[in-house]
Amino acid sequence: MRQANGVIEMDGTTVAVRLPDITPLTRPAALSTVPAPLQAVRLPGGAWAGKGWLVGDVPIANAATTITARGPLFAEATVAYEAVNGKAYTITVRVEAGSPVALVTESFNLPAAQDAHNSLEQTEPTDGGKIPLVCFSLSQGLHPDTARYRGYASTPERGTIQKPDSDREGSYTLTTAERRRHWSLLGWMSWWPDAGTYYTVYRNGDDANGPVLGFMRMFTGRWSNPTGIQVWGDPKDGLYLCAPLGITHQRHWQVDGVNDPELDTDIYSGFLYPDVAADAGKRCWALYAATKGQAIRADNSMAKAGPNRAMIAYGEFPLDKMKDWPLDWPRDVVARPRLHTPPARATEFQSKATPAQIDAQITAMRGVVTTLLDANGTLGRTTHFFPFTGTARGCVLAVDELLSSPNCTPEQRNELTKLLAFQALVLTDRDFFPVGTGFHLGNPNMPLSLDSALALIGCELPDHPAAARWATRGIMKISGAFDKYVHPESGAWNECPHYMYDASLYQMFEAMFALRHSGYGDLFDRPSVKRLMEYCIGIMPPPDARFGFRIIPTQGNTSLEGATILGWAASAYANTDPALSARLQWMWQEDGKLTVYRGSREVIQPELPAAQPESRSTWYKGFGAILRNGFPDPNETYMAYRQGQWMSHYEDGDQGSWHLYAKGAPLSLDFGSQYGPTMSRPWLHNRISVDHKLDPMLQHEHDIHTFTSLRAVDFVAGNAVIDTLFPVSETPYHPMEQLPNTPASKPEAIPMMTWERAILFIKDADLLGPNYFLVRDYFLGATKPTDWSAWCLASDVTFDGNIARFTGQHGVDLDVVSLLPGKVTWVQNREAIPPPPTIAKLSYGPGVPGWPKEYQQPEQEHPPIMSHNFMYLGEAWKKVNGKKVFEERQICARLTQPVGAGYLVLLYPRKHDGEPIPTYAGWANGLGAKVTLPAETHYLLLSPRTVQVKDGDIALDAAVAVVRRGAERQSLTLIKGRSARLGKYSVTAEAPVSLSIAGNIVRGETNGDAQTVTVSLPFDGIITLDGAAIGRTTKRTATIIIPAGAHTFTIR
Repeated sequence: MRQANGVIEMDGTTVAVRLPDITPLTRPAALSTVPAPLQAVRLPGGAWAGKGWLVGDVPIANAATTITARGPLFAEATVAYEAVNGKAYTITVRVEAGSPVALVTESFNLPAAQDAHNSLEQTEPTDGGKIPLVCFSLSQGLHPDTARYRGYASTPERGTIQKPDSDREGSYTLTTAERRRHWSLLGWMSWWPDAGTYYTVYRNGDDANGPVLGFMRMFTGRWSNPTGIQVWGDPKDGLYLCAPLGITHQRHWQVDGVNDPELDTDIYSGFLYPDVAADAGKRCWALYAATKGQAIRADNSMAKAGPNRAMIAYGEFPLDKMKDWPLDWPRDVVARPRLHTPPARATEFQSKATPAQIDAQITAMRGVVTTLLDANGTLGRTTHFFPFTGTARGCVLAVDELLSSPNCTPEQRNELTKLLAFQALVLTDRDFFPVGTGFHLGNPNMPLSLDSALALIGCELPDHPAAARWATRGIMKISGAFDKYVHPESGAWNECPHYMYDASLYQMFEAMFALRHSGYGDLFDRPSVKRLMEYCIGIMPPPDARFGFRIIPTQGNTSLEGATILGWAASAYANTDPALSARLQWMWQEDGKLTVYRGSREVIQPELPAAQPESRSTWYKGFGAILRNGFPDPNETYMAYRQGQWMSHYEDGDQGSWHLYAKGAPLSLDFGSQYGPTMSRPWLHNRISVDHKLDPMLQHEHDIHTFTSLRAVDFVAGNAVIDTLFPVSETPYHPMEQLPNTPASKPEAIPMMTWERAILFIKDADLLGPNYFLVRDYFLGATKPTDWSAWCLASDVTFDGNIARFTGQHGVDLDVVSLLPGKVTWVQNREAIPPPPTIAKLSYGPGVPGWPKEYQQPEQEHPPIMSHNFMYLGEAWKKVNGKKVFEERQICARLTQPVGAGYLVLLYPRKHDGEPIPTYAGWANGLGAKVTLPAETHYLLLSPRTVQVKDGDIALDAAVAVVRRGAERQSLTLIKGRSARLGKYSVTAEAPVSLSIAGNIVRGETNGDAQTVTVSLPFDGIITLDGAAIGRTTKRTATIIIPAGAHTFTIR
């Protein structure tokens, strides 16, 4: 420590820094006139570099420097700035002997304008003087021409020399000819381009002794209410880092690692401890100085690079922190296996592992320690904490098995449990997982993976002093997740089907079985869990002809997958809720009896009784609606209509789209593409797009407002509010886009418009008869044109006037009939098959050993046959299709409309052989459809408002209604309206009602609010309600008071 001439030098031999020796101010001064806390850093070779300055006009009442340590192990000083309004900025700098880093800890709450631009959109770091800053030059005294960094991804200009990868740093040539943000240091994860965990600069022409200067994030758990430290460049100041000294609440993922617009949504998984003020922030980082030979590996390895090693050793796993971790404790005799196996059955699953096999697991777990401490640190190869949580779950399950082997020696037992305890201590370290700091903690499944792993380890090591704490944390977090992420009414999970099953429930159920067997309680009994299980049963589609059994719906980031978890759930409820268990077992059997999850051998009980559930059309609030007719028959018609406020992993543009099976065939599908390519383009789904651009899924209204289900008809309607568009390329796979690196484009604000979609599902008792849909789309406040897409799993499409006739691949064709007035112009898609993630690597079939060359070439009219990531369904495909290469080739028929004009389209599935083709026509002045069949004619009204329609002896005063006229049967269905008449029969109602007329019997059904139904008919008779006689008609009129809910009545 040296102190002279207003400067304090703290010298740790390897690195030295200069701070101002500020004496108390005599009068208030503007922030920009006060000496900055960081003045310079000494480079290898002895030269000093850098320059500090403060920016902003915040009045500072006082400033002072306080030395808190003078050595010999470390020197430390604090510089404090007190604003006149009681706000402050405090920075503490520590230099340790022999360390290449100078540790910087900041706390701040200076006033910052709340009307600042979003941090990603700012064109200069103060945003026009709205944000106070602390700055430090990386150019002064060094004049670097090259930058290197650790990050997940980069824009092209940040990878001109080398793009970042999982095992190498990114690098680029520096230029400061124009002002721009270069990069941002984030306190934790960095999924986003041009951001990461450390950043260094140097002169490319220097030899190995040349200086390198940089900075890095340290001790993530010490950050709070995070803001990033940005690297800017401009002609005047060169390259410099700058950091806000106030919270604007206009932060962005890419710049700050947190996104303010999402903090109040269910997507945001983090939180701030209650004692943290909303305007107060903290950062912990370090300056780094070394030679090129010390900083840069000859092989460009990131793991052994000097900055990476320093960050891990001094800011993630310093010995001073780890020395107190309890890795040795008195071991008890514990019966194993114990996680997935009830104690009474433990001997059935005892391992026969040999000492050599056990040693192999020990070696693997030692490798985990090496990777953390000597390679990739807390964020792993992908700058993300999540993969390690999966590693920990895999290790604890392996340890549970191996410790049950009679061949496991005491030494091996001690080593395995010690290594497992180390993993638990990493998981609970706030520098690994910064609970309460305000950082987004990952998608909902990611914290759950960590907490599930902790619960498993707590159950596996019951004699460890922290075991109960680990297990209890798992209980609290898992139970809390069910209560937060399961819809309180419908039971829908807030993530898409893949993430619900494979990413969330799998790991949660692993922990829940272990907690049950270890005596910590039974989370399966929570009402939210049971609601969720009913939802899992209720959304399953009919058997899929491609695989021979049911698969899960592919909405959101979902591939073609089954649901092993149904078998786990059946076992979970075998004793506590046998009826639910039987329904789950039945659906597990229908889903192919899959056992792909580790532990299935111990958990699933194939011999459990099974009972068919009663699945029906249902509005699953949060997700959307399932419309179905004929469950559980393989010829059931099924539509999953996605529209709801649950958003997680539904960011693929599927709001307002359908997923359709009909008459035994998958027909009009949401593409099974989990990640690659990104499916966010709305025209890659069965829905509309505005101006052929992407519209955002988040922070916007997407929800169903009306749902009705009767035996004859289902009706669903909802809306979406759109006020922002993003231009994107036509297709996502030249080259293939994979989340999260979707193409950057500037948002285009448009006047707020509302898209309303209504779907009428006509159902028939004959599952191979007329079961079809009428879809209306209309727009309020539109200022842009739209297009409308319908995809079909078809081998061909022909256009016949207003009809697009698809030839289905599985024996069921689809007529898509536009009922718009005037000439219809259909447009067929250019690209038929989105290639999915990990393409070909997990697929069955000849000729698909790797990424197809065709997809590394310019776009073609129709791409070749593609393979698909359908993972464990490959063998099922093979059994049904032999050596045929898998493809999900869908063809699209597209319509367009000018500003404000809507769509009215009929979807009519029909068997390719043997089913007559109806005649289709518009009806009710463009507000409905007329479908003429050999035995009957249907009249469908689907209007956005109540209208009066008169056509012969049909009269409607309604918005939504269906009339069927045939020789043997007639029916009237009133969904929204006042009255409907067919010949001598009429009905007046206040809520949905349906009449079926055959001979001198009228059968009626209601499902909705309480109402009075009045039926006029050509005879008098007895009235029954729900099977009980309630009176007679009067003058051929029945007046029936019907309670709310589902009811039936007859008049005969």
